[in-house]
Amino acid sequence: MVDIRWPRAVIFDMDGVLVDSSEVHAEAFRRTLAARGLPFPLLRYDAVAGLRTEAAFHHLLANGDTSRGFDEAELEACVREKRAHFRALTGDAAPLIVGAVDTVRALALRGLALGLATSGSRASMLAFLSVSGLESAFSVTLCGEDVVHAKPSPELYVRAFAGLRVEPSEGVVIEDSAAGFAAAKSAGASCVLFRASEETRARHGSAAYAAVDDLLRLLDLFPEVHS
Repeated sequence: MVDIRWPRAVIFDMDGVLVDSSEVHAEAFRRTLAARGLPFPLLRYDAVAGLRTEAAFHHLLANGDTSRGFDEAELEACVREKRAHFRALTGDAAPLIVGAVDTVRALALRGLALGLATSGSRASMLAFLSVSGLESAFSVTLCGEDVVHAKPSPELYVRAFAGLRVEPSEGVVIEDSAAGFAAAKSAGASCVLFRASEETRARHGSAAYAAVDDLLRLLDLFPEVHS
């Protein structure tokens, strides 16, 4: 665990942290590529987890075993189809991670400033807030449409901490992906890795505030507000 001053704020990523959606996103990508006769590249989903959908397709197609090019119109079609597959697989919203609601509410009651920052769409973020009933728990909510540069750029987290009026050095981000970890660290915040892949833990675990597989463990890490 990395030693920092006691955090005043906690910012949550959404997909893979509060919403159990990683496998569904991976399947939506696979179906979209399969419709074009392309196998899902021999990359684990965590290679693109945390990226905007557009950036993820650029990465997947650039690393896939294909010699034909993809113009912007086809990339836009891929994004639309992937989102449609995701909606078809999840209905109104993907299921919540066990303990997500209890953890967020408990941290809010302890006086920590809370934010939600996701590379996902506004529609997905609003669906999560509606299903979870956590609208009032977060003082700041930002999605990929609110920034010019998505993760691994720090812009999303820099803006989230600014909205909370907390310096990033006084806050912690909860992330599951390598792109999200890079964004948090570049913003100047500490980062807790949640259910991160073995590769991400191996690469970044020593620089993380902590690595946990149960969101309720956050209640042990942050029992009170730093004074």
